[in-house]
Amino acid sequence: MKKYGFRKNLKNQLILIAYVFSGLIAINGIIDTAFAVEKPVINKAETSKSKTSKTGNHITVSIKNRIIKKLIAVNNAACVLLDNGKVYCWKEKATGRINLQNMLQVNLGENAVAEKIYGESVDMNEFDTGYHACAILSNNDIRCWGDYINDLFDFEAIFEKKSSTDNAPSEIPSFKIKDEIARKMDHPVKIITNAGVVCSISQNNKLFCPHQHLRFLNGKKDIVSAVFGEVLGCLHKASGEVDCYDMRGDTDKKAISVIFNDERLPKQFASRIIYTFGTCIIDSKNQLACWEGPYSNDIVFPYLYNIETKKMPLPDKSTSVNVQLAGTHACVLQSNGHVYCWGNNDKGQLGSVDEKTTTNETYSAFPGNRMVFSSGETLKSMALGYGFSCFHIDNKVECVGQMSEIPED
Repeated sequence: MKKYGFRKNLKNQLILIAYVFSGLIAINGIIDTAFAVEKPVINKAETSKSKTSKTGNHITVSIKNRIIKKLIAVNNAACVLLDNGKVYCWKEKATGRINLQNMLQVNLGENAVAEKIYGESVDMNEFDTGYHACAILSNNDIRCWGDYINDLFDFEAIFEKKSSTDNAPSEIPSFKIKDEIARKMDHPVKIITNAGVVCSISQNNKLFCPHQHLRFLNGKKDIVSAVFGEVLGCLHKASGEVDCYDMRGDTDKKAISVIFNDERLPKQFASRIIYTFGTCIIDSKNQLACWEGPYSNDIVFPYLYNIETKKMPLPDKSTSVNVQLAGTHACVLQSNGHVYCWGNNDKGQLGSVDEKTTTNETYSAFPGNRMVFSSGETLKSMALGYGFSCFHIDNKVECVGQMSEIPED
């Protein structure tokens, strides 16, 4: 399996990283400034007139006598935090109904109890900086795990050399952040894990990043959330303002204020490289609005940056609560509990799509497919990965699609 490439030549690629921002809910996302917004190539041999597209695997996660506290997805894996502080993950071969016996436990160290977990998928053909998840433990230790984790920025300066010891074949090893780094994080309430970084937000809403290229941001106050990339780092402040910084070494480090048409204080902002709409917000009126590229490779960032979003009305006309975008698809949760997913469906990550809503078997344009779940009433969260979508419903997790290995370049 080949690692996805980190393209360091800015003449060929310029990645604009922005953030998933919300007033009380922080969701992370990415903008690609090259932003080739393309429809997927249609394989005529696979295209048919059937009423449904391929559905991929359907996974139901149910754990007896335990409560699922948190669900995350990290590219080709998904993980849950249980009420006993243990963390379990499942990967490519998972299918059908699964439980603790056919999941992998994260080895967080002897007698370790995780209080919170953080992780998100990254654009798999853009970064070679490791993709990972992290846990804050009850003893204030911070441990991280994931494929290619040793490729994270400044890995040796941040993590202890040894991983968790005595890992069984059914366990995933984790690495402990050095004590001196953890002390500087000052009892974090949030860990930022996207695009090869391990940054923290403290109880006092101060940002700390142990990475050399991000140290100019340390000590920024009133921060709710943040996302970092190759070119831009953006901070969502408690006031609702969104400020971005050009992180290239010889550039001016003044803040770039971001607005979305006339919306200056969106409740949530999300962006990824997907086939239809690359950037979405939930505005101050709880309505979904999205933007479609492309950006120019030679973009110069002004001190006031406008992203021209447009309203995206959904069939049921209810307000939007949460939007998430993965590398090739997106999902939005409505206030009435309905979930709509759109984008690429080559691995069944949109579920079973009716022929009327799609032009071919592998792609469904907005508003896409309304998801139907086999059980449960209360959707607590969504987590999107490479080729799959997972939903935390009541005390179960339902996933559709296929958890796939990283594609070769």
